[in-house]
Amino acid sequence: MKVLRVIKVIILIAAIIALLVPCAGKFFIMRDACKYQDQGLTPDEVHSELDNYDFAVRDLFSAKAEGEGEGEAQENQDTPAAQPEATAAPAPVDEPQDEPADDGEYSLANHNNIIIGLMKAANAKTELKFMSDFDFGENTDLAFRDGRFTVNTWVMIAFCGFVLFFLLHLISKKHKTLWGLLLMLFGFLIFVCLFAAGYILANLDIATCKDVSTWRLYTVGCVGLAGFIFGLGWMRCGARQMRCHWLKKRRSKKA
Repeated sequence: MKVLRVIKVIILIAAIIALLVPCAGKFFIMRDACKYQDQGLTPDEVHSELDNYDFAVRDLFSAKAEGEGEGEAQENQDTPAAQPEATAAPAPVDEPQDEPADDGEYSLANHNNIIIGLMKAANAKTELKFMSDFDFGENTDLAFRDGRFTVNTWVMIAFCGFVLFFLLHLISKKHKTLWGLLLMLFGFLIFVCLFAAGYILANLDIATCKDVSTWRLYTVGCVGLAGFIFGLGWMRCGARQMRCHWLKKRRSKKA
């Protein structure tokens, strides 16, 4: 049981990190949209820029963003080094070698690679084929946007981690009761149902929704948070019922 407890703690920490990574990336996306709002930049356009931005994991260990410093290195490589003359004075420095100033236009290259990596994580999506083929029926106009049901890849990893943590948490419980297990299972089902409902609403093709990215953020975030609060409350009631039952049984034995 001790090994299971250690494993479930590791899984819980990994799931929390996997959930915080896209949250941090979404913060920078929304910050850029607010910063360049005067230019008409929207979160959807930031996501479109991220779709076309070439980024790899190895770029996280690079100090500069993509495209910076390449022209200077190429110029130094193509131009042969001149032989210094004994009588020539050192060339005066006309301008300080600072980083290029921001021209006011939005570009992902203005960020460092760590921030770009977080934004790419918030933009990573996975399509669930079994949900994309879901039929709402002939009497309704509801349909998924672009005919696809997508979820954030990192959020899906975090969700799988929470499911695995819950199963290991039930198995590693020392003192189990039927009512406690039912209450904990009921609370977890509330969390799963509300979390799924949030993503279903986020993927629906709503004609009045102009800013899809913001709609997905508030829908998934608010409904998922409600599921976490209510689900965790019922799970806590189940765990409390198990503990109270064990304490009563222990006191009866001492008496």
